[in-house]
Amino acid sequence: MGMFDDVICLHVLPGNPPARIQRARFQTKDFECLLDQYTITEAGAITIDLCGPAGNQTPTQALPFHGAFRFCHLDLALKKMLWWEYEATFTHEALEEIKAIEAGVPV
Repeated sequence: MGMFDDVICLHVLPGNPPARIQRARFQTKDFECLLDQYTITEAGAITIDLCGPAGNQTPTQALPFHGAFRFCHLDLALKKMLWWEYEATFTHEALEEIKAIEAGVPV
């Protein structure tokens, strides 16, 4: 399993997923995998809360990110496992798009 980072997406996800998915805490292995928390804001920026020693978090910082990363969530709410995976693309720190890779696929 290994370590990962968390992603919270405040921006609207494509495909009109259920509210529990829009509010979900996603995981990614596309960054440093140091248990940091990344947030995609409603305005389309990306921020980071670094996980410091002993789990102490540092203040939120804007992330100068250019590229794409994937984030996923395993939904267990309906007595069956559903996989949700998205890819967010940023150009010079601004969100270009979020696309669904797997949207509620049974596992």
